[in-house]
Amino acid sequence: MRSLLFVPAHKDSLIEKALKSQADAIIFDLEDSCPKGNRVIGIKNINSVETNKIKIVRISKDEQTYLVDTDFILYPKAEDVLTRGAFKFILLIETAFGIINLRNIITDERVFGVAFGNEDYKADTGCSNYDFAQQTILNYSKAYKKLAIDTVYIDVKNEYGFIDNCIDSYNSGFDGRLCLTPQQAEIVNLYYTPTKEEYKKSKTIVRLYDQAVSKGSGVTIIENIYIAPPMVKRAKKIIKKYEYYS
Repeated sequence: MRSLLFVPAHKDSLIEKALKSQADAIIFDLEDSCPKGNRVIGIKNINSVETNKIKIVRISKDEQTYLVDTDFILYPKAEDVLTRGAFKFILLIETAFGIINLRNIITDERVFGVAFGNEDYKADTGCSNYDFAQQTILNYSKAYKKLAIDTVYIDVKNEYGFIDNCIDSYNSGFDGRLCLTPQQAEIVNLYYTPTKEEYKKSKTIVRLYDQAVSKGSGVTIIENIYIAPPMVKRAKKIIKKYEYYS
């Protein structure tokens, strides 16, 4: 998953737009954007939607939200080991305690991915520099083979700022990010997918490295660049991701 698009679960018109978008996944929100009085409507909407897109539900703390038909649960303000449900979870880390306790909760086999919620993190800590939190989420996600999902970008009209932010996030190693509009989802899909040039170069790296190995060498040089197993490992990841989304 590259683009995970939020939509209020009780808003039919916004759900329709989300389903027509290019987002890889739709997050039906039963928390912040769905008032408690409308959550029964939201659950009915979620359970009635038929789509080829990945369905994710951000739950509230209400018991009724476990009645949803979904592929994944986005668990807000995750801080402790999950004790209920057979769902696959995406942990939404939004607090200082969530950051420092991530090592203890990410090992749960039901955890598919980890996402960062910067606005709640800022509200909890007063910190507007998210580097430590993002790098903690990124490194634990990679270490435990979980999807790493970056935070929302709230300046939704600032397209160029969002593009720059996506490039930095992708280069940092994030697999995708939370989106607030269909337009953001389009941008995320573009910038979190390897380019055709990256794909071609990666194919060349693997091919020439395999040739070098067949001749008894463990390294090779391509365009004056020293190529060894770590570069080949990264090239194979690029190839796999490009071919998956093409």
